[in-house]
This record gives sequence, C-alpha cells and structure tokens, in this order.
Amino acid sequence: MGTNKTFFSDTTEMAFNGDFGTAITATENAKDIVYKLKDRVMYFLDLGMLLHYQGEYERSNAMLEQAERAIEELYTKSISKAALSLLLNDNALDYAGEDYEDIYINIFKSLNYIHCKDNEAAFVEVRRVNEKLTALEDKYARLSSGLNTSKDAKIKLEAGKNRFFNSALARYLSLLLYRNSGKWDDVRIDADRFRAAWEEQGSIYNFDAPDISAGLQPDGAAHLNLFCFTGLSPDKRSKTWWIRTFKDHIFIGESKESLSGEEVLNYADMFYWKDVEDNLFFKFEIPLFQPRPSNIYRMEVLIDEKSYRTHKVESIDKVAEATFAVKKPLVYLKTILRTVSKGLLAKQGKDKMDKQFNNDFLSSLAAIGTDIAVSATEQADLRISHFFPKVAYIADIPLSTGTHQITINYYNKFGSIIYSDNRGKVEITPDKLNIIESICLQ
Repeated sequence: MGTNKTFFSDTTEMAFNGDFGTAITATENAKDIVYKLKDRVMYFLDLGMLLHYQGEYERSNAMLEQAERAIEELYTKSISKAALSLLLNDNALDYAGEDYEDIYINIFKSLNYIHCKDNEAAFVEVRRVNEKLTALEDKYARLSSGLNTSKDAKIKLEAGKNRFFNSALARYLSLLLYRNSGKWDDVRIDADRFRAAWEEQGSIYNFDAPDISAGLQPDGAAHLNLFCFTGLSPDKRSKTWWIRTFKDHIFIGESKESLSGEEVLNYADMFYWKDVEDNLFFKFEIPLFQPRPSNIYRMEVLIDEKSYRTHKVESIDKVAEATFAVKKPLVYLKTILRTVSKGLLAKQGKDKMDKQFNNDFLSSLAAIGTDIAVSATEQADLRISHFFPKVAYIADIPLSTGTHQITINYYNKFGSIIYSDNRGKVEITPDKLNIIESICLQ
C-alpha cells in the first residue's frame, strides 16, 4: 500500500554522476523485484530514459514505446472501471504515469529517431505531443464522469482546467525538422507557435524566450543545433490532511501546532455528506510534486575556442505541475471519499467490537488495530519515473561547413566547471540536421 523509494536513491545517484551504464544494469536487475507488474510503466520509463542518455536510441525507443502503449491501455481500462475503483487505494492500482511523462515520451522518442536518421518518424512523435495536450482536459472530464456514476460518489468529482497546451520544446523540434526539409512556410508557423508559448502560458514560461530568428530564413549556412538537458524532474512527497465530521458535513483541515503548543486544525474545505455523524476524525494523504535541486547555473559552448551561450527553452518541473493540476482535484476528492467511507466502516466495526468484548481494554486494543489498518491503506501514491530532466536548453549556431572542435561546459553558481562534455571534432554540413544532445543531470 506504500511506495518504496530506497532503491531509487542509488540509481538516481548513478545517473546524477553520469554513470548511465551501471544505472541501466541495476534497473534491469530490479525488474519483478522493485518494479512489480503494476509498476511496469515506471520501469519502461526509467529504462527508456537511461538508454537514451547512454546513446542506445533504438533500445530506448523500444522501452518508451512500451511505456506509451501501457499508459494508453491503463487509461482505457480506468474509464471502463472508474466507478468500481473509487474505493481502491491508488498504490494498489497499476501506475499509469503522470501526464508530463506521457508528453515527454514523444519528445524523447522524436530525438531518438533523429539520432537514428529517421526524420519522418521523428515528425510523427512531435505531432503526438500536440494531440495529447489537446486531449488532456477531456481525458479527465471523461474519467470524472465515470467516477461520478459510482454509488459511493457522495461528492461530485470534477477535473481541473488545463493550463499547458503548447510545448515550446516540441515546437522547436518540429521547426528544425521542417527547416531541414525546406518547408519554410511550416517553419514560420512553428516559430509563431513557439513564441506564443510565452505569450499565452506565462506561469509556465516565466523566463525570457530564446531568440530563434536567425534560423527562420534560407541562408545556405550550416547550423549546429544543441540540446542540453540538466537536472532531474520532480519527485513526489505526501502531505497529510485531517477530516473532522459534523452533522451531515465533513471539514478538511491541515494539522498544525499553535503558539501555545496545542494541535489545531486549519480548515481548508467543507462538503455536505448526508447522515454522517458528529465528531469523527480521519487522516489522509495526497501526493504533491517536490522539485529536485540542480547544481547547474549556466552553460558555455566552445566551438573552435569561441564561446557561445545556451538559452532555456522549457522547465519540465513547471510542465509537470501544470499538467498535474488537471487531475489534482480528482486525486483530492477521490481520496476524501475513500477515507471517509473506510473510516465510517471502521467506526461501525469498532462499535460492534465494543458490544462483543464488553471489556474496555480489549475494545481499545481492537480499536487501535483497526485505526492502524485503515491508516496503512491510506498512504499517498508516490510512484513516479526518476530520470526525465529538469530543464531543457537550446542553441542555434551558424557555422561554416566542415569539422569543428566542440565542448559544452557546465558551471555551478560559484563559477566552477562541474562537467565538461568534450565532443571532439564534429562534422557540420548544411544538408542535414546537425543536432548534438548533451546531458548533465546534476
């Protein structure tokens, strides 16, 4: 009923230090042990991303493809069985992935195909990103409709609003693919949509937009297009809330300690619940995203000893939060329904035991055991993939045709180089996509 995170601290440390081969081996060995069948989406995502960083692009796509298929299959099942699963703890269910994971599957599959020189397949993956973002809000509207048909749905379940509908990173990949194909009108359209990401989604793109104007017209020049991925995407943590009942109502509150040292409840929400009795207390947990810190402060690209800048294009942390906000009300309300329903059943059981035991000590022991059992089944589902990056950066650098010495240096806030990605001599030509992908997950 809980999430075991001990194993992932070791593999995360390996990836953090760039030891992707060892992390891959450890992940593969953990299949069916740490990654159970119900965690297969997490397994495919973790292994797929590690293989991508290792440069095993075909194997990476095979894993990410399995993850995408499993996510779609599990969503279809969740729609058909929504009403039946209302009172099941999410930890007991198959992990169906977070929406940002489902979106970035296609971005990294697209990069895999580009590295494998299959630009048509790369186009297909970029288009899938836009399709998924368009369908995101409707996806949870359908799920909430199914949940509301349950006889246990004492509260109306509604999804949140989608605030993320345009990925600048996906638009930029699409733009480069069109530019390589000489489809300049499509390049212009994608450039407009790229800029619109900042104009229409300011809470997500709360940094300056990169200037991409230099590569939007035919110039005959060769361009180096650099993608840098840094840090690690968010983890999950749990937050505890309390429920107190009054006649026909339940109140949701956060437990805090007052200045006098007494525990108080700060009430945050209230719902009508017919026939619920007064003065009952229940505890529940909900998952929240926890950003992971990064040591990377800036990057420098050295080409033939000349320095160039990179520019931030996407905060995957922000995208994760925005997409989670669509389903967060459903997670919250579903957890409340489950907690109160279990709590009321437990109360009935304790009342029955009081009559059977006719002994205060035995009744108290039984009540404590019941409360512990109920609490154990109400742990937040903290499953999440572990190796998507935190931030994406780009650079578009016109170069002369020929070979160039290329190094990407990563600096911390004290100005020290913490990683140097030396690519040696790289051939740059105007008739192909000259994409270099550099990874530092620190």
